Amino acid sequence: MDALYGMRKKWHQRMLNRHLQQRQIRHHSINFNTARKIGILFEGTELAQREPVIAFSEKLKALQKSVKLLAYIDNRLDAEGFVFKSFNRKELDWLLRPRSEEALEFMNTSFDILINFSLKEHLPLEYLAACSKAHFRVGPFTAHTYCYELMIDLPAGKGLPAFIEQVEIYLNKMQSTHEAAAV
Repeated sequence: MDALYGMRKKWHQRMLNRHLQQRQIRHHSINFNTARKIGILFEGTELAQREPVIAFSEKLKALQKSVKLLAYIDNRLDAEGFVFKSFNRKELDWLLRPRSEEALEFMNTSFDILINFSLKEHLPLEYLAACSKAHFRVGPFTAHTYCYELMIDLPAGKGLPAFIEQVEIYLNKMQSTHEAAAV
């Protein structure tokens, strides 16, 4: 099973690289205060993973930001009754790419900021982040540098609430001046 999964991952990476070469999207930093449309990806299988993300999205909505959530639920059950859209293993193709209508719509939405709150490697979520039309993408530190413009490295033992706090801190410090840097 591991050999088959390894082969699927290798083909996933190959197709993702091909897709990224064909897309011509300019990503750039954006000031958090001026950002209006924010997309949030997260792994929502466990309740402990969902609650901090939903609380953060409510905080953003209170700041008059349009927030769209998309969760990956790591099972094959239909996920209805959530306050967010989701997709699961049943909605992945053989190359581990999301194929649900919700995921494709999310990927093609032009967010000001996209945040991936999944602290572990989840190829479907990384695929959505990498292929997103978002202007500025934020996520956890990973070897896949093509996924994000800002990666945050969290010390071992820290959980999702600490990561969300770090994302807030760094986004609030971002200043986009559109001026050339002094050399």
